[in-house]
Amino acid sequence: MNDGEADDAMAEASVLFQQREKKNQTEEGGLKREGRTYNEFSLQGEEEELKHKLDLLHRNAVCFSDCWDAYEWTDMIFFQENQSASNALDMKTASSASKQLSVRMYTAPDTMKGLCAVRSKEEGTLVKKAASRRKCNMVRVTEIVASSGILDVLQCLGFRQITQVFVKARVYLSKVGTPNSTTLLVQRHFSDPEHNTPLFLRKGGRAEPVTAWLIEAKARCEGDGAVAATTDLHLFNYAANFGPLLNLRKVEDSALSEAERELVHSSHPRRL
Repeated sequence: MNDGEADDAMAEASVLFQQREKKNQTEEGGLKREGRTYNEFSLQGEEEELKHKLDLLHRNAVCFSDCWDAYEWTDMIFFQENQSASNALDMKTASSASKQLSVRMYTAPDTMKGLCAVRSKEEGTLVKKAASRRKCNMVRVTEIVASSGILDVLQCLGFRQITQVFVKARVYLSKVGTPNSTTLLVQRHFSDPEHNTPLFLRKGGRAEPVTAWLIEAKARCEGDGAVAATTDLHLFNYAANFGPLLNLRKVEDSALSEAERELVHSSHPRRL
């Protein structure tokens, strides 16, 4: 990356992390419940590449804080019982909130322990330009904070859990202490709660450990109008500086094999 490209990347990053919150509050028993909607992308790259990107952020994006508390959580995916799990990772058919919910159960730091983030998603793939080989997964997330009891509620409603991945993350913030604060989560994924065994993915018939960090950036938006469109554009541009998404979900072999076939089919001939 030359100096000009680095400047462009940092300009895009600085604009990307100017988030806005969407608050939906309703009165119930004198309490206010708050939900939030934001755009999110997840990208994976080589270890050294991601370190370089983070170094650029710290040197140039002065709005970013140093590393915040170390976070740990468990990511779980739930599907309704009457839906086939064979399409669980098919991005084109798993986007409906009525089929799928994601639950993020926090175990660290102490201030977050026991909290759950219940997330419904609308998913799709963005490509920067028609001729570009860079693409990323784009997700519009609606998130509600709940307690661990929500897991029992989901089971009663006919959802079943099909994945569980254990995550350690470093969290960076912009505009700390303001209503527009934003987050950048840099994660490692494990298959055990002690974080001793990295998550393995199948590649060409072989299982390989996931050795790179995963970047998850959140950009909140207000509604589906101009603000959301602008947010999408900056996420779009920022993602072009990273590699394409590699979904980190541990599921049954049959579902994973079908997902791999779909990923190869949808990415050809755009593979890097």
